Amino acid sequence: LRLELLAAHAQALLGLGRNNDAERLIMEALDSDPQHYRALLARSSLLLRRGNARDALRVTSALIERRPNDTQAWNAQASSLQLLGRREDAISAYQRALEFRAENTDARLSLVALLVQLKRWDEADVEVSYLRENYPNEPRAAYYESLVARERGDTEGVSQALAAAVNGFETMD
Repeated sequence: LRLELLAAHAQALLGLGRNNDAERLIMEALDSDPQHYRALLARSSLLLRRGNARDALRVTSALIERRPNDTQAWNAQASSLQLLGRREDAISAYQRALEFRAENTDARLSLVALLVQLKRWDEADVEVSYLRENYPNEPRAAYYESLVARERGDTEGVSQALAAAVNGFETMD
């Protein structure tokens, strides 16, 4: 339980941008158990934040080998692949993460961002539709919806989606 709490605390610190504090907790957990799953997952996040995608990919590959159905490990691997410029592999990894947990909004939003970047509008539209249907107040989904609408020349759709995005951000306060 102590190691789980250390890893969870480290993840929270990473979310706050306190990488050095997170690293200290990750190392404490891994000193006790070098194979602790959540601590390794947090380590992969830390490595990514520091731009070390190759080592993060090694960590996530080992995690996936241990737990091939873990959505968080697949999502972390996709992020590593994306940072390494392996976009098609990243798309596949995001899709795998979503196979195991369709409501993984982080993976789905990252997938949409990558599809938009690659101008794969039809695929992006499918993912955006899922997000808008299941998470109507998610402002990032509305923003991506505006990009897809713009690509289709739908000015009214762009306006509506941007208004929804602004409203979503305002309601987050």
